Formats: sequence, structure tokens, C-alpha cells
Amino acid sequence: MTVEALRRVGTLRLQARREELVRRGALLFEDALRTASLPGAGPGRVLLLRWLDIGVIRADMPPASVALALEQRVRALVSSAVHGEEPGAERAEVVFFRDEIEPFVALARRLGRGGRADAWFWPHAAPGFVPGMGREEALRFALRGVMETGAGPLAAAALVEALFSTRGALEPLLFVLRWQEGSALVRSLGGMTAEARPFVQTDSMNAAAPSIRTKSFRETIARFAASWGPSDARSVWLTAMFLLIEEPGRIADPRLAERAAAVATAIVATNGDPQERGQTTTKDEAVAESPLAAPAPAGEVVETNSAGGRVEFKGKPARDAAEETDGASVGVAGEPRPEKPRPGGPREGGGLSEASPRGVSDEPAAAARIAGLSGFAKGALVGKVSPDTADEEPWATGGWGDGILRPTVVGGLSFLIPVLEQIGISARLEADPRLFDVGLAARFFVSVARRFGAPAEDAAFLALGGDRVDASFEDPALGEEVERLVRELLLEARRFCRRNLRLGLRDLVCRPGRIGSTRTHIDVVFDLEAVDIRVRRAGLDLDPGWVPWLGRVVRYHYLHGADA
Repeated sequence: MTVEALRRVGTLRLQARREELVRRGALLFEDALRTASLPGAGPGRVLLLRWLDIGVIRADMPPASVALALEQRVRALVSSAVHGEEPGAERAEVVFFRDEIEPFVALARRLGRGGRADAWFWPHAAPGFVPGMGREEALRFALRGVMETGAGPLAAAALVEALFSTRGALEPLLFVLRWQEGSALVRSLGGMTAEARPFVQTDSMNAAAPSIRTKSFRETIARFAASWGPSDARSVWLTAMFLLIEEPGRIADPRLAERAAAVATAIVATNGDPQERGQTTTKDEAVAESPLAAPAPAGEVVETNSAGGRVEFKGKPARDAAEETDGASVGVAGEPRPEKPRPGGPREGGGLSEASPRGVSDEPAAAARIAGLSGFAKGALVGKVSPDTADEEPWATGGWGDGILRPTVVGGLSFLIPVLEQIGISARLEADPRLFDVGLAARFFVSVARRFGAPAEDAAFLALGGDRVDASFEDPALGEEVERLVRELLLEARRFCRRNLRLGLRDLVCRPGRIGSTRTHIDVVFDLEAVDIRVRRAGLDLDPGWVPWLGRVVRYHYLHGADA
């Protein structure tokens, strides 16, 4: 979602003596909206204003004057902006979210805890959402919404992480996932085709299978994969989400789905075979016995289009919100209405077979069994959990940043992203999947930052993974290989800078700036006066956008003086 896409106006009301003056005012305001530097939004933020009095627009005013007046009026309002999840946000006139995925994450978290989402800003923060949606429909909408953002599957991992860290919020989402929808979720990861199901274990795949370090993640996989079946696409997708939470760079691994399937199979095998426990249920039996299978509302038909990776909801048409509300403010909508498809969607690629796996129950009975064995009962797990040397603390999100711009002395560290692409980091990662697991890219950035004296609290150091790199290696041989590759990449990066920029690596990296980072985005801000023509000529300060092996969307912003 681009910044321009966020500059939308629900209703513009102009008054004038003649119609041509109204048209002139609308054109001036549209031009001002495109060019104004709206204060308070911040790089990457989503800013929502319930209303805005734009004052008097004279027909002879230049667009620049209208833009300046718009900036001043927005500045007067944003000082009172509150975050969309803060208490009382529904009464605020200005609401913000830190990045494009946070509205969907916040929406799912609120619904997962049993809350309501009828505040005025939700339909604008999460376009396509209609207050009054059923809970199951809204949870699917939130999942689909994050996957259609620029971060794609990694945004879905951020959603799972946020719900997991909120007690009792993840299970409602997993309960509503149908087995037909699993194939579209796995296809979004890429790399697994329909022919890969049923999944066949091989020695090479087992050898390359990563491990999930967090005990609570393994417990969750054990509960759901044991009931769904380890080869069910939902089990593969859920396991992949936890793998991405621990190391986001794995999203660039073309074999992520296959490796996730191996992990799910190993976890379920460790905790026992669900068929041996007598938990196998046919789909017909599941629907008959499920206490959670609530009937669809009258007049509403739910259709699944797994081939396209979307779930469409058809129902009775709702009244247009604009007819019931004033301006950009939207209150509680009436009946559910058909959702308009949004651009983008899950990445195309292979997918697991959509047929219900033999011996695996459909979702209603699975949800019923899991509900009795998981967080709702606060009870025991399915089978046994693999022993650990020490108990782990419950997972809590952290270290990803809150989007607030903070200073850095190595702002040019992100200029090395296209350099790494040029010297072949992608090929090295694909040649050995274990390098995704140990965070080769993050280790490289940490090595460079430390070499040039960046403190541990430096914003660039943290944004690029400095606080998530574990120096230890279970396999000493792998540790030696990673250290060799980091030195090799460092040498090649130095050569690239000398040859193409006539700059030393220190001169490229050591640049003051500010960085704001979230779970999926990194925004780097420089002073416009600090633009380096050598860097610009080489294209190193062009927005990298989505960087798979880094697991982030990276954007640059050049601002004037005090704003930078």
C-alpha cells in the first residue's frame, strides 16, 4: 500500500455560488492533497482523520497555497492523534497505525479476544472491512488483508506472532481455517506443488529440516497438526509461520514449505500418531458432531475459491456507508455486503492438494477437540511434548521496533542491500538452506556495523537484526562456514564500492540518519542536503522495496533539515 493510496478522502464537501467554482475548488484541493507534506504521519505510517475543515479556497489561489493551508490544518490536528489500539481511540478525531499491516493485525487481535470493531476508523484502516461482519468472516478477512500487503507471507507471520503473544487470540483464527483454504496459504509461500502431496520424507530433507527453538511454538504445532494431520496444508502453513517468526529471512527459501512439512511431521511423530489415539474422524462425522459449527446467517452464502487463493463472501447487499454517515466517519454498518476484491493476493505457485487428506478430520471436529486440549481448557497437550533442558519463557514480541524514528550513525548500512544482491547473496542462500536458519544476512550487517563502531542501541544495528543474532552454533562446521561467508561477502562488498562508487566501505556506511522499523518495514530517513551523487548514480539509494532474504520492506525518505 503506497503513501499515495493512503491519501484518500471519503467525502469532500464544497460550497460556492456557481458550479464551476465548486469544480475549481475540487481540482485545487486534489492537487494540494497530492503535493502537501502531511505532518505527523511519519514515514510508512497510516494516518486517519475523521474530519478536516479545509477553510476557504479562493478560485485564484495557486495549488501551493492550498497545500500549505492543508499542512497547517493537519498539523493542528495530529498533535492529538492516538494509536488505533489505545483505549478511547473510537472517540478520537485522528488515529494512526505504524505501518500498512498493523490495522489488520490490530483488527484480528481485537476480534480474537472477543472484542468489537465498530469504531469509525476500521473500514478506512483496513479497506474492505465492514463493521457487522461475522467473527469468522472478519478473521479470514484480516488474514487475507495482511497477505495482500507488500510484505505478503511475512505479514501473515507478523499476524500470527501478534495473536500468539495475546493470550487466547490465535486459536479463534486457526479454528476458522478450512482444509480447502490451506492450499492457498501454502502456495503463498512458494516452492510446493500439488504433486508434493502426500508429502514423502527423504533423508536429505530430514537433514536440512530446521528446528523450532521456542517451546511454546512447538506445543502449538503439536496440538493443531496432530488434529489436522501433519501433511495437512494448514499444518504446513502454521509451522512455516513459526519458522518465519524466529527467522524472517527464511521467506526467501524456495523450499520453505517442504521444510516446514518435515518439521510438522517430526513434531507430530514425537508426540504420537493421532490415529493411534482414536482421533480420526471423517468429514461428515465432523460436521455432525461439531459444537462449533454455527449456521450461516440467513441469506448469506460462503464460497471458497482455493484455486485463486481467496475466500469470497456473498450475502445480502448492505446500505452504502456514505448514506448513513457524515464525511469520512463510518459508524456501525448494517448487514454484511459482498467484499470487493483487493489488488494483489498470495503469490502464485504450487499448492497442496485441496482434497481432504485421508484419515484427517475437517475443521469443526478438529476445532472441538483442540478446544478441549489447548488454551480454552488451559490443560494438557496432545501426547507428550519433546523434553527440553530448561523451561522457556512465554513468547513475547519484541526487538522488531515500534516504527518511531531513532538516530543512527550507520544509516548507509542499508545501501549494502543492493550491493549484496549484486555480489550474489541470494545464490549462496539457495545453495545451502541452513544459511537461512542462521540469518547470514543479519550476521553480515552486524559484522559491518560493529566494525565501524556502531553501538548496540543504534537504530540501524537493531533494525537489520543485530539484537537477534545468536553467536553460538550447534554445528561447529556450520559456524566456520558462516564466518567464512561473512568475510567473503565483506571483501566483495569493499571491492564493489571501490570499483563502482570510488568510495570506501566506511564512507558508504557511516552516514547519520534516522530509522524507524516494524515487524515488516524499515524506513530510512536522510537529510536532503546529504544526498551523495555517487550513491545516487549507482542506484543504491533507490527504494529496495520487498527484500526477501532480509524479510523486510525497505524505503528511503529524503526530508528537509529539521524534518530529517
